[in-house]
Amino acid sequence: MQPKRVYLAGPDVFRPDALAWGEQAKGVARRFGLDATFPLDDAGKTDHAAGIFAACIRQLAQADAVVANLTPFRGVSADVGTAFELGWAHANEYPLFAWSSDTRPLIDRVSDIEATQQGRRVDAEGWQVEDFHLADNLMLIEALAAPIRTSLEDAMRDCADWFEVAGAGQA
Repeated sequence: MQPKRVYLAGPDVFRPDALAWGEQAKGVARRFGLDATFPLDDAGKTDHAAGIFAACIRQLAQADAVVANLTPFRGVSADVGTAFELGWAHANEYPLFAWSSDTRPLIDRVSDIEATQQGRRVDAEGWQVEDFHLADNLMLIEALAAPIRTSLEDAMRDCADWFEVAGAGQA
């Protein structure tokens, strides 16, 4: 039986050591009996937006699950490309797992909360700040098959455990 394939989503493609990090992350997956793909495995072969998009969608389509890095990226929330990939995978009924180096509630990362309006917290411009005490936007966190973790290893373990449970009793 082929190992389950995991797509590694996250802003890690922008790291200065992205290729080395991708190899390390794929090694973590192998330790859990999973086969991982990193966007730069295929998308790194082109430098134009349409080609990168197509390569990432192709890799997602060949995966069985997604493990995503939701560490805040260039703001208080997850990378927008990662959010898109999670949405695509969720729409295609993939199990989703995630980790973040900052699991504080999203509301605690918003620095310009100035007031409350009708019992709701708002920012300096009067926009409501989501206050569900989740580590990121509820649409990301509620789609996960397991709680958000603090390390890639723990999220990968959740993924491996999910497939073990999901495969139990199947011939």
